[in-house]
Amino acid sequence: MIFPKYIKKGDTIGVTATSSGIVNELKQKRIKNAIKNFENRGYNVKVTDNVYTSDWRGCS
Repeated sequence: MIFPKYIKKGDTIGVTATSSGIVNELKQKRIKNAIKNFENRGYNVKVTDNVYTSDWRGCS
């Protein structure tokens, strides 16, 4: 089995939208808090433009 290398400080973590986007205010607060926690631990965080939007068609 092949295992990827562990991430380290300075690496980038990508955050992309769920199938329905994160439009609920409480969930947006939670994801923003998680992003801050990763940044405080020394990681770069890249968030896609569609994380906080929804067209209400892609819900699964």
